[in-house]
Amino acid sequence: MITPAHLALILFVVANWGFSFVVIHVGLNGVPPLLLATLRFALAAFPLVLFVPRPRVPWVWLGAYGVATGVIQFGVAFTAMNIGISAGLASLVIQMQAFFTVLLSSALFSERLRSNQWLGLGIAACGVALIGTTNDSSATLPAVLLMLVAALGWGAANLVVKRVSRDDPNLNLFAFAVHGNAYAPVPLLLLSLAIEGAPRDWNAVTHLSLVSVLSAAYLAFIATVVCFGAWAWLIGRYSASTIAPFSLLVPVFGMISSAVLLREGFGTVQLLAALLVVAGLLVNVFGSRFNLKTRRIV
Repeated sequence: MITPAHLALILFVVANWGFSFVVIHVGLNGVPPLLLATLRFALAAFPLVLFVPRPRVPWVWLGAYGVATGVIQFGVAFTAMNIGISAGLASLVIQMQAFFTVLLSSALFSERLRSNQWLGLGIAACGVALIGTTNDSSATLPAVLLMLVAALGWGAANLVVKRVSRDDPNLNLFAFAVHGNAYAPVPLLLLSLAIEGAPRDWNAVTHLSLVSVLSAAYLAFIATVVCFGAWAWLIGRYSASTIAPFSLLVPVFGMISSAVLLREGFGTVQLLAALLVVAGLLVNVFGSRFNLKTRRIV
């Protein structure tokens, strides 16, 4: 059973992950998205990578994790938020990673999807479709599509962790993440220079405001190092099946934070879409337990 202190730690983590979307929104006001992602992962990896022992994992898996989570997940997510999706809805849409994870697991590990996972995917997809078809500034279709790509990157990162954990069930996930993060800054910086341009990047770096610095520091140290470290410890202390469902609270905290701090409004369509996505996630996570209980009763 989860102790009250550990429950408080869980809520601290998911609340900060939800709030981090507000911080991203603020940070993007002064720094291009790919450059902000570069700063996040550079600060999260260095100098910590010099003090945390490297896990005995082939470098290719560390690199794959760094590219999946750094470039595809966060690099693309920051870009999506920069071109047109609100912080609250971004925190919601990226939770589609849960479905990309099971779909990729099915394709690569031949894991069979359960009926509740298909049902949950269908329900959540309807919610995302509603968000993508809204005709206001809270979410443009290109931004929603990019956020789905970011969710795919998150799912790919989850599969990398799953793959290396199979080889070493006692793998230190925090150490793996720290050393994997070190592979993200260089490709992110190269993409930033190619897409956002060296003049724009140089102007942002030479005119960094205190808000931009604090945003990057928060994303690196609190949202990445502290929160992921705590999450990895909690999974080791209990189990993934016990801790992972609490991630469903991330979009709740994300939408509340954006509504309170950024004054983001959510109309009827957005709220309905949010309910559909959360309902789909709930069916995906808890549906199999309900089916099992029903069979036992019958």
